[in-house]
Amino acid sequence: MENKISVLFLNPLKVNLQESITNVSPHIKLTVVKPEEAEPYLADATVLVTWGQMNIDEWLPKMGKLKWIHALSAGVDQLLSPAVIDTKIPVTNSKGIHGIPISEYIFANLLAFYRNLFVLEAQQKEKIWKRPMSEELFDKTIGIIGLGAIGREVAKRAKAFGLEVFACKKTATDELFIDKLFLESQMDEMLPQCDIVVLALPLTPETERSFAKERFQLMKNDSCLVNISRGQIICDADLIEALESGEIRHAFLDVFEEEPLPESSPLWTMPQITITPHIAALTPHYMDRAVQVFTTNL
Repeated sequence: MENKISVLFLNPLKVNLQESITNVSPHIKLTVVKPEEAEPYLADATVLVTWGQMNIDEWLPKMGKLKWIHALSAGVDQLLSPAVIDTKIPVTNSKGIHGIPISEYIFANLLAFYRNLFVLEAQQKEKIWKRPMSEELFDKTIGIIGLGAIGREVAKRAKAFGLEVFACKKTATDELFIDKLFLESQMDEMLPQCDIVVLALPLTPETERSFAKERFQLMKNDSCLVNISRGQIICDADLIEALESGEIRHAFLDVFEEEPLPESSPLWTMPQITITPHIAALTPHYMDRAVQVFTTNL
């Protein structure tokens, strides 16, 4: 077929989503395979759809027809390697689809923590009838660092729960659900005022290890940290020290520098940490939204 667009999609895909891609144009040929099955299709691929945590450097010499790479994730940490950058091939991502599931994840954890649901679940297993005093989210102050699609959805839900909402971003904008906006240079002014700090930043050379000892020392002793961005934004050793010394109260971590998190990591056994395996955005609706972004671009 002349002017054929060969789309190599490296993730299982429901039939209706496959049809939404092929219906974009009669010139589209779609191949859906697992990454380990991709080798026979590399040479013919015009478009590659994969995850941002995948490194494709060894494939590039075999992909002479490649014109575009799309990430099903928002992050493109491993995908956007120097070798890929050198090719000048456009790389797009699925930014904007994560706000609803991740904001729900954040408040599920915060409500469970402050209302002592983790404690009560443990008591139920031991058949213990005890009534621990719970706290309220109402009237607490949440600081959102990074105000993209995720940060704005967090802010919207925070207002519904009656929190005071602060946010920190690079440039000043009018924001509907933000009580006070801080510029990036004012982050250290915001942190001491927050009961909850949510990291919703992209991983860049500027944000890597940006949350280390100095920042933890600025936070309230009874504050909680939530990281749903990238593990490399936090210095793990400094976080452990801050939790053990009581500089901060609790950390909810969905992302880690090394994933899966090694069994040897001290993070696993710390009672001041709640660990989830990078699932904050994952719901049955994820791929529907990601494919919608892709087909719009296609």
